[in-house]
Amino acid sequence: PNDNRELNLNKLDYVDLSGCSRIGSVGLNRFMAGIQSSSTLRHLDLSGVSAQIDDDIFGTLAGLGNTLETLSLAGAKKVSSFGVGLISYMCRDTLKCLNLRGCERVNLAQLVMVESMDIAMLIQANIRDNHHLIIPPNFVEDSHVLFKNSFFQSLSNSMREFSLVHNNPLSELLLDTSRQHRQVYKRHELSLSIEYGWGNRCQERMFGKLEQLDIGMIGHGGIRLEGVIATIAWLTGGRLRHADLHGLDRILDSDLSVLANTSRHRLLSVTTSSSSATTSPSYHLLGGFFYAMRNILELDLSCCNFDFRQNENGAMIVVLKTLRSLKLDYTSISGVILRGLLIQSKQLLRLSVRGCCNLSTNDIHLGTHRYLGLIDIDCRDVQQEQSLSNLREGCPLLLRL
Repeated sequence: PNDNRELNLNKLDYVDLSGCSRIGSVGLNRFMAGIQSSSTLRHLDLSGVSAQIDDDIFGTLAGLGNTLETLSLAGAKKVSSFGVGLISYMCRDTLKCLNLRGCERVNLAQLVMVESMDIAMLIQANIRDNHHLIIPPNFVEDSHVLFKNSFFQSLSNSMREFSLVHNNPLSELLLDTSRQHRQVYKRHELSLSIEYGWGNRCQERMFGKLEQLDIGMIGHGGIRLEGVIATIAWLTGGRLRHADLHGLDRILDSDLSVLANTSRHRLLSVTTSSSSATTSPSYHLLGGFFYAMRNILELDLSCCNFDFRQNENGAMIVVLKTLRSLKLDYTSISGVILRGLLIQSKQLLRLSVRGCCNLSTNDIHLGTHRYLGLIDIDCRDVQQEQSLSNLREGCPLLLRL
């Protein structure tokens, strides 16, 4: 512990310090100082390391701007939007996986406010005449696919709500602060480029390579997130495969639609577990949302306000034929829709319909009868019209009920 000699860590590829609760910013910086610009470090897990870690660590981590692909800061309660913005900007050409779960001081709206304002201005200037200018510049597919779904309508709705929410002096101050932060990032990048001999970067905006994002329980309840998820989806250019939005309020249905329509078949899992807008999404937006996610493997729409009681709305979820795990806790799903879904989703392993007031155990029994694949069913707080033992008869592989 008293040996201060610099460690030769240039060959490290993966560092997992998760749960090391005695490490603080000072100790972590000393450790990272042994990783020079020639480092091959691609994965860094700092989840649950210490409540004492703060933005001081990002000055050192920024030197990984050419290599870092995975970063977990889950539970870092003192890390702020500035620090996360710095590492996201510096690693924008490489960062594929980012975990910010439980980072209480990170204001997600402030983090992407500059980009959100830019998108809103793009839409205002081009939504009627030239949709091509609104397409993400790094979109991974042929841009024509966006003209065949509800992408433009959804993005326009999200940015309109974003503009309405942030049309106040406090948001203007946040925008000015965000722009100042961006200038600091650029100066820091220039300094590191000279010091380490970095070449030209591929793009200007953060999150351009992001494939997996966990922002569950981020920030605090007072942060307005309308339009933020749509902005992130636009920035990734359709690369997102996994999105965990657990516990976040004020996520618009149009935000989820933008996410689904940009990532399309790449999107493998989405977790919301939160009520979003105060009104149910339109038939057109809902249809585009489910159709775009028709290849998804894991979906959690718990507490979402999709009105599955309407036949045309409920029937749309039946297009999800590749599901392995589905959670619809405290939604309006009905027995008829559930049965149709189970008929189509023959690979489903886990089903949760806890607290669904329009369902009974009889509905679940009819829906799962002879359905041999299910291994996990959660039907707590559902009307008990039939013995749960009957569910085990229809699902012989059932491990948990």
